[in-house]
Amino acid sequence: MTLDRLKQHVAPAASPVPSDVVIDTDGRTLALPPDYAELMAVYGPGAFDGYVFLLSVDNPRRLYDMVASTRESAEQMAGHRERLANDWPPYPLWPAEGALVKWATIANEHDLFWLTKGEPSHWPVVVLREDEQLHELVAMTATEFLVRLIEGPEPSDLVGTPLANGVVRFLPSANN
Repeated sequence: MTLDRLKQHVAPAASPVPSDVVIDTDGRTLALPPDYAELMAVYGPGAFDGYVFLLSVDNPRRLYDMVASTRESAEQMAGHRERLANDWPPYPLWPAEGALVKWATIANEHDLFWLTKGEPSHWPVVVLREDEQLHELVAMTATEFLVRLIEGPEPSDLVGTPLANGVVRFLPSANN
C-alpha cells in the first residue's frame, strides 16, 4: 500500500486534524479521492519538510485551504487566459465540471491539482508552473506522487525528487 510506504519515510502527525473529504461549495459537491481521505486521516493538512504543503477542505488557515487556494488559482489562470489570449492550462477551471482542484502547493511555485474527470480514485495529478505556463499530467494518486518525491524516480519532469534527502518531517498546519 502506498500510504504504508509514505509512513516508512515520514512519521505521521501525532494528532492529525480531521478534514472533510467532500467539497460542497460554489454550487458543486465533489467527493475527493479515497487516498486523500487516508492521507488526511494519517497526516492531516501540513507541510512535508516545509516544501510540499498539503491542503485540506475548510482549513481556517488560508495557506492550507483547498477551496480558497483552488479559487485563487482559477482566477489567476483565467487572468492569464484573458491577458495572453490563450487557453493555458488546457483544463477546465473551477467551478466548471471536470475542473482542476488544488490539493498541494510546492514551495518553489509549483501547484499540484487533480483533474476531476471520472471516478475520484482515478483522478490524475496535474503539475502546474503558472509563471512559465508549464504543465504536466501525471497518472498517479496524490499519495503515489508524494512517495515518488521521496523515493524517486521523479514523479514529474517539472518537479524532480526534492525530498530525496533522507529524513523527511511532517509539520501539521496548526504548527506552521
